Amino acid sequence: PAITSAEFARDFDEVKSVGARNSATRTADQTAAAIFWTVQTGVPWFAAARAASAAKGLSVFENARLFALLAMATADSQIVGFDEKYNRLHWRPITAIRAAINLNIPAIKGDPNWESLLVTPPQPDYPSAHAIFSGAAEAVLRDFFGSDEVNVSVTYPGPFGMTRTYTRFSQMAKEVDDARVWGGIHFRSADVDGSDVGRKIGSIVMRDFPRSTTN
Repeated sequence: PAITSAEFARDFDEVKSVGARNSATRTADQTAAAIFWTVQTGVPWFAAARAASAAKGLSVFENARLFALLAMATADSQIVGFDEKYNRLHWRPITAIRAAINLNIPAIKGDPNWESLLVTPPQPDYPSAHAIFSGAAEAVLRDFFGSDEVNVSVTYPGPFGMTRTYTRFSQMAKEVDDARVWGGIHFRSADVDGSDVGRKIGSIVMRDFPRSTTN
């Protein structure tokens, strides 16, 4: 979004409030989710795939197909995501919030001392790599299993970190969108748009990957 737009002002105010290191609006559970999703993105998603596979009693052949689809879609998501990041070069919240004091845009109020909850990764903001990965994974798993339902718990950092439990693939993807804002490292649009593109990538993989007629 253009920095003079209402959408950017909305994203700016949200992450400035809830994503600040000393935020008064972020809950304890939101803080826990933000820290949890510093995990390598594939760890919870492949755990969810394993849990759904076990619940369905998939064969070796079916599992081979499942994990090939999931790996292809999520790998493609990162190629698309990082290509777009460096095409767009959109600033991260910490840069924007600190710089806004000098921008003379009435709708956004800067803070030169603002700090995010999480350490900001050293790449551009848009789109979110976690979100585009998660959108692709969600699309593959929902399509493969014909359902949004899953029962999975993941602990990070293991074995004594925080445990998050999920009952839907879409719940996981939505939490990723939220968690990156709660951590102060992404604007909302980078997450929402990233997940949407990820779902498109996952849908293309599910549509185009050759289907064997034998097992």
